[in-house]
Amino acid sequence: MKEITVKVYKFDELDENAQRKVIEYWQSRRDFAEPYSSEYEATLEEFEKMMGIKVKNWSVDSCRYDYRVVFDLVTLIPNGDYREVDGDEIHGKYLWRYLMNNVWDNMFPRKKFYDVNAGYDREKKRWNKQRFSRVIREDWKDCVLTGMCYDYDILKPIADYLSKPYNDNYTLRDLVEDCLDNFFTAWRNEIEYDNSYEGVSEWIENCCDDEYLEDGSVFRA
Repeated sequence: MKEITVKVYKFDELDENAQRKVIEYWQSRRDFAEPYSSEYEATLEEFEKMMGIKVKNWSVDSCRYDYRVVFDLVTLIPNGDYREVDGDEIHGKYLWRYLMNNVWDNMFPRKKFYDVNAGYDREKKRWNKQRFSRVIREDWKDCVLTGMCYDYDILKPIADYLSKPYNDNYTLRDLVEDCLDNFFTAWRNEIEYDNSYEGVSEWIENCCDDEYLEDGSVFRA
């Protein structure tokens, strides 16, 4: 029988060349977009519900993003019937009124108060005693769609629009696309950073427990 002794190292114990080899190894094998995709998708789903749209054929990676918006809106016309409305038809004063009537309550929902001592109903997923304030409202900056920071990115263009004089030529489609561009840009930038030398290095130091040989090869016992 032959017994071989091998020295193993943590990432921060390796020299610069060995660390680079480790980083390149993980860059080629790990999908750094995956850990956050479900949170981004949850924000996108809630935004679709709020705006009455469907975002089709979307894709995003570290280099680019793409999507297609389909509007699913109806409005009451003078004869009492309903008809479909495209995002290009809603602009100017109509757009401002549309946002106030259909979106404002979602961005600034009534603040919820609940009694912790009354207990939580797991089946109904709610506190047994809760109420909504008639006066106090939450702020869109508190990530009111899902509670995740990605809500901020997708809602900011709406908040910016409501805070300044409206433009007659600016349509609901323009606004939705600005929201989605902001959202997907943030997603793309996060993927880009997570796949960068600095991002992968940060992940290895904080989340990876592997050990390595002196040349940067992953040690497998």
